[in-house]
Amino acid sequence: CDSQKTISANKHFSALNDLLVQKVGCVGVPEAKLKTKYKGTKKWDLHFPTKSVAVEYKSMSDSLVKENSGGCPSLNHRIEEAIGAAIDLKHQSPQYKLGYIMVFVVRHESTYNNKIFDKTLQAFESMVVNGVYDFFCPLITYGMDRHIELSTKYSFDVFVDGIKNT
Repeated sequence: CDSQKTISANKHFSALNDLLVQKVGCVGVPEAKLKTKYKGTKKWDLHFPTKSVAVEYKSMSDSLVKENSGGCPSLNHRIEEAIGAAIDLKHQSPQYKLGYIMVFVVRHESTYNNKIFDKTLQAFESMVVNGVYDFFCPLITYGMDRHIELSTKYSFDVFVDGIKNT
């Protein structure tokens, strides 16, 4: 879990914030705290206030995907957390559109686990179909500048276009 704290502290998604703001073409507020119905507030990784769009990013290392990973978040925990955050905000502000980018950090191509990625795609596709999330983009990264999109249906360009057209 220490690696997760380091990743958050290092602001490793700052470049993604900049890229999304540039591609969407409107003001985006990083780490914006939005009012929610049940928890009170929740910090979203990027907020487009003029579009009423909030975006969450999560990364998961291939070393953390096991169910019993010493207290680190498992895939099921990520799914539950995503559902809870979305419902909490949408019950407070139903007009909001929500996006979720899941980045699987795979240290070695030999550790690629298709079952885990398939389960994630199925869970988030259901969330999009059911209106829990409006935009989804699953990615794999093997390191700096080595990223792969896991879905053509939920590609980065489709994600950006969804926000732009809101």
